[in-house]
Amino acid sequence: MARQNQELKQELGALRSQLEDTEWGLCQKSGEISLLKSQLKDCQGDQTTRNHELLHIRAQVREYAAQLETKEVDNKRLQAETQTLREQVRPSAERRAGVPEGHGLVSQRYTSHLI
Repeated sequence: MARQNQELKQELGALRSQLEDTEWGLCQKSGEISLLKSQLKDCQGDQTTRNHELLHIRAQVREYAAQLETKEVDNKRLQAETQTLREQVRPSAERRAGVPEGHGLVSQRYTSHLI
C-alpha cells in the first residue's frame, strides 16, 4: 500500500506539473490573442481613416475636374472673343497703314503689335 501511495503521489505531482504547464500555455495563448485583437482593431481604425481620406480625395478630384471644365469653357470663350476682336482690329489697322481696301492685310507683326 505504501508503494501504491508513493506511485499515486508521483502521478499527482506529474499531473500538477502538466496542469501548471497547460495553464501557463493558456495564459500565453490568451495574451497572444489579446495582442492580435488589439492589432486588428488598430488596423481596422487605420483602414477606416484611409477610406475617409480616399473619399475626401475623390471629392476633391471631382471638384477640380468641374473647375477645370469651367476654366476650359472660359478659355474657349475668351479665345473666340480674341479672334473676333482681332478680326475687327485688322481692317482698322490696314486703313491706318494706308493699305487700300481689298489689297491684303498688314503684316502679322504689325497687327499683333496693335492688339
